[in-house]
Amino acid sequence: VLVTDFGHVSPEMEAAVEGASVLLIESNYDEQMLYESRYPFSTRERIASRFGHCSNGALALYLRRRLPLSVKTLVLAHLSANTNTPEIARAAAENALRAAGRSEVEVRVAARETLTDPVRTPVRAPFPPPVVALPEPLPPPAVPRPEPLPPPVVPHPEPLPPPAVPRPEPLPPPAVPLPEPLPPPVVPFPEPFPPPAVPLPEPFPPPAVPLPEPLPPPAVPLPEPLPPPAVPLPEPLPPPAVPLPEPLPPPAVPRPEPLPPPVVPRLEPLPPPVVPRPEPLPPPVVPRPEPPPVVPRPRPLPRPSGLPLSLFRSA
Repeated sequence: VLVTDFGHVSPEMEAAVEGASVLLIESNYDEQMLYESRYPFSTRERIASRFGHCSNGALALYLRRRLPLSVKTLVLAHLSANTNTPEIARAAAENALRAAGRSEVEVRVAARETLTDPVRTPVRAPFPPPVVALPEPLPPPAVPRPEPLPPPVVPHPEPLPPPAVPRPEPLPPPAVPLPEPLPPPVVPFPEPFPPPAVPLPEPFPPPAVPLPEPLPPPAVPLPEPLPPPAVPLPEPLPPPAVPLPEPLPPPAVPRPEPLPPPVVPRLEPLPPPVVPRPEPLPPPVVPRPEPPPVVPRPRPLPRPSGLPLSLFRSA
């Protein structure tokens, strides 16, 4: 089970850890180193709050009082690089387990930059499946089938005679005097208007214009036709004797010889540069304050096997 980034131990966390054989849990900071660190006050207050990280002292209190008996290997993880060291975290966890009488629990510290050695846990044999005896099926209950009931005899009611409703006599038409027809209206037609007396104009007599006498045709002598001119036709010229030029032979263009491939000298690979590896700096020696005096605490009584765990947690 892996548990990290918690500021206090909650009941949900205890229920999740119950029954685990390997527990990887956070041991983030040492209280004295956090108090003397260069972190601002707000950062230190957040780390030490109930929603921050778990300290070495809080983890030691949990290991001394509430660590399940099934845990055999304890791995400390998420150690701070500025406010904790593997030696301080391991010493606090081992002292708490020794005070609780759990010296058989193996304590490891997870490194920040390298892999931690694997934890070997014994493989539990699988539990055999439970043999559940299936009950034999019960026979169907013998329920007597009820006999069908005969259809009920419902007497049909006799039809009732139609009611004797007296038919009302038709009412006589009302005596309403009809109005007398009106005579057609006499509309006087208008008299036609007489045509207007307009005098017609007298026709104009035709004008007396003397017609011109026709002119006699002019006496113009017709010219005699000219004889055709005696022009000798030119003889056709013979075709010029032009010698055809002989076809020129194709020019002899020398074919260039193929150039040999260029000889490119192959560059030899450069050897990798030899970078001197810096020697690792030794870890700084931080003077540890003197631990407070160890007050022997009474050894807790072993829990009886028949009582629930909730009684001891409440105590």
